[in-house]
Amino acid sequence: MFNMKKYIPLILLIFIVVLTSCDGRDKASRTSQQDLIDNKVLDSFSEVIKYLPEEYTEVSTDTILSNGFQVKIKTLSDMQNSVLNEVIIDSIKYKHYYRNYFGELKIYHDKSLILSQKIDKATFAETAKDFHWEDALMGQISLDQENTTTNEVFLDVFYCLVESEICKDFKLIIDQSGTLKIKEIVTTE
Repeated sequence: MFNMKKYIPLILLIFIVVLTSCDGRDKASRTSQQDLIDNKVLDSFSEVIKYLPEEYTEVSTDTILSNGFQVKIKTLSDMQNSVLNEVIIDSIKYKHYYRNYFGELKIYHDKSLILSQKIDKATFAETAKDFHWEDALMGQISLDQENTTTNEVFLDVFYCLVESEICKDFKLIIDQSGTLKIKEIVTTE
């Protein structure tokens, strides 16, 4: 017959050995960040997402010139379209969504509307085909009073690639009949 009392010390010894070997010494030198990486959990909450600008923005200018022209420029942030720039620093993924801008241009001559046009990337895509328009943002649209004549209004527009110093400058020229011409301004450094 089987005598259980004789095996109790052996079972107790095995139980004590098992309990003492599970003290976690193998994980004592590991960081919690390393555990998250090993378990692929870190990726789920190590993203920083930012929208620039965070809220809708709109800037309007209305200029009446002595040559009979009136220039209304409205620059707006496009809350539906943005340019994404991603970078990983110290295992944290930063996603910056830069909102596109577009302009609404209205030109009057002698109080008559001669041009009403949306100014956006598509306006310049044919003029500068070699530019990476999907990564570009409008800087501003401004009136060039210095070059404006009695017959034409000149506007400056520029686009830059996100987080870059690569930019394209354009001159918009509008005559008294509302004809719009676009010229790329080539600058040398």
